[in-house]
Amino acid sequence: MIKFRGKIEIIINDFSHLLLSKIGLIKYKKILWGRSPHLEFGPGIRTLRLKKGLQKEFFDKNIIYMQSHWPWYEIMIYSFLAKLLNIKIIFNQNGIYSKNYKQNFKFYNFTLLFGIIISDYIIYQSNFCFKSIYHISNNFVRKFLNNKNYSILLNPTLDTIEKVSNNNNQNYTILICNSFSKDRLYYSKFIYNLVSNFDKNKKIAKTIIAGNFLNNLNKIEKNDIQSKSKIEIIQKASNNEILKLISKCSFIVHLNYGDPCPNFICEAISFGKPSILNDVGGAKEIALNSCVIPKNNMILDGQKMPDITNCLNSIEQMMSRYDFYKESAKIRTRELNINQYVNKHIEIIKNL
Repeated sequence: MIKFRGKIEIIINDFSHLLLSKIGLIKYKKILWGRSPHLEFGPGIRTLRLKKGLQKEFFDKNIIYMQSHWPWYEIMIYSFLAKLLNIKIIFNQNGIYSKNYKQNFKFYNFTLLFGIIISDYIIYQSNFCFKSIYHISNNFVRKFLNNKNYSILLNPTLDTIEKVSNNNNQNYTILICNSFSKDRLYYSKFIYNLVSNFDKNKKIAKTIIAGNFLNNLNKIEKNDIQSKSKIEIIQKASNNEILKLISKCSFIVHLNYGDPCPNFICEAISFGKPSILNDVGGAKEIALNSCVIPKNNMILDGQKMPDITNCLNSIEQMMSRYDFYKESAKIRTRELNINQYVNKHIEIIKNL
């Protein structure tokens, strides 16, 4: 979490660079990332990887790289600065807000549309993200969108990771990873009910749950889950620790409804690890044939979710055809390689 003072310093530093560059006191140009590289979760990690890939590139213009996870006031401030100082904006778009996600979701969606309309180029993280923006737009806004240059650019896999596979096709290790935030209490309860059934399956040797999962369980549930010898709970793990866990697992389970284009899926694919996914957002666009998607057949806290039986059946399907899904993940690794992702950004920036 970035403290208030840190947020102000980021904005002031970016404004100072743009202003000094405009009057000729600074010669070098750069990409202004705003708050994104300072975040410790998904968008921040992805931004740092992109920033590293671009660090040797020379650009002849300043660029504001705005992203949909920015708060409304930063979208407004940077949009104003861009128009005042004639700076180009790239807008990286990931999904929209719903009433189950934000109380004032209409206002937040309005600020997203404002940033997108003001921008000079749009990067949609999936077809889902592209369609969702049109879904919340009226005919007037759609006319602006139709005249915008854009790309649909899926989040990348990593190319420096050793492909580790220690599964013997008889005993499987499952990794479940999420932030398990209090506003998504339903997901922690859902995962608790799901993994409680794993003891019955002899093919599942171990389940690792990474994240503040226990915080959302009651005392009885905590005692129950912690008593199971086949379940390991890691309350807090850095991204590097998550990568190590992925390398040791057989496949991952990621059924969170509120994560439209997760890095977690890309990282799993990077290790050649398949996944069990919810039928939502752009996650299945990333995974393609390397995933099994249980059918959503219930509403849980206003969210579409599969029931436990469907999830267990999907896990059985994964284990029965594990070699196929694992090989599909390796193919997907090459298709979504981060070097291609970086090169596309270079092309976009140079053509602005």
